[in-house]
Amino acid sequence: MLLYCRFALPLLFFGTAACSSSGDDNRAANNIPTVTHAVVELQRTRSSNASIGDQANVLMSVLRVPATLDSRNVVRMVGLSPTSPEPGQCERVDYAATATEATVPVQHVEMLDVGDVTLIAGTRSSPLARQAFPTVTDFIAGVVYTTRDLSSDPLPPSSIYSIVARGAQNIPAFRIDAGAPQEPSNVTLEGMNLGQVTRLARGIGVDVTWSPGQAGDKFLIEVKSPDRPNDVTCAFLDTAGRGRLPPDFLISRGTVRLEIHRLRTTPITIKGLDRAQVEFDYSLDHLLELAD
Repeated sequence: MLLYCRFALPLLFFGTAACSSSGDDNRAANNIPTVTHAVVELQRTRSSNASIGDQANVLMSVLRVPATLDSRNVVRMVGLSPTSPEPGQCERVDYAATATEATVPVQHVEMLDVGDVTLIAGTRSSPLARQAFPTVTDFIAGVVYTTRDLSSDPLPPSSIYSIVARGAQNIPAFRIDAGAPQEPSNVTLEGMNLGQVTRLARGIGVDVTWSPGQAGDKFLIEVKSPDRPNDVTCAFLDTAGRGRLPPDFLISRGTVRLEIHRLRTTPITIKGLDRAQVEFDYSLDHLLELAD
C-alpha cells in the first residue's frame, strides 16, 4: 500500500478534521474581491521491481481566493500542487512540518462545486467523484473531484487529457485540454539499467541517465526510507538526460524506494476563470537495498 500513501498525500493533513456544512454560503456572501483558480493534478506510477500494478489518480478543484492572496501559494498549501526543488538542487521534505504549516488560517478560501466533472482520455470517459473537502481551518472548505479508485485504466500514458465540467452557480461550464508527457524510460544507475540494480553502497554519489523529456518538464528522483522521518528529492532538467545524486542522498540502511518522476505543469486559459493549470506527475518506483 506504499503507492496508495503517495496518492493520498495531498489530503494527508485533513485526516482528523471535520467536514464543513453551511459555512460556504456565509463566506460567499462577503463582498470581498476574489480570483478563481482551477487546478488539475494527474498522477500515474508503475513499479520496476515490485509486485504492484500500475496506479493512477486525478485531483481537480476550483478555488475562490481573496484577490489579496497569491492563489498559487494557496493551491500549494492545501496540497493540490506538488512542490519540488529547482533543477540542480536537492532538498529534504518533512511532511509533518508541511502539514503543520498548512493549518495556518487563510481567510475565505472556497473550493467550488462546478457540477459534474468528467475525465476524457482518447475514447475513454470517466466521471470524477465529488468529495467533501475536510476543513483545514474554519476558512477553507468546499469540494474536490477525484478518480474513484487507483486504477490506471482511465489514465493511459502519452495521451491528450480533457477535463469537462458542467458548471454550477456563478461558474460557467468549461473544458481543459492538456497533453501528457512520456513516462520516465531507459533509466540507468551507474551505467546499469535500473531493473538490474538491486543493491548499492550507501553514502556514494550515483550517476543517473534517462531518455530526455521535453523542454519545461522537470525530472525528479526521490528516496523514501522507513528509518528516516523525511524524504530527499533531487531535481534535474529533463532535457539533460543525465544527473548525479550527491553522496548524502543514499544514506539509509536496508530497503529504500526510489521514486523517479517526470513533472509537467501547463498553464491553461479558460473563459470565466482567472487562472488554470494542469500538472502531470508520471513516475517509476524502484526498490533498492543499501548497505555499507
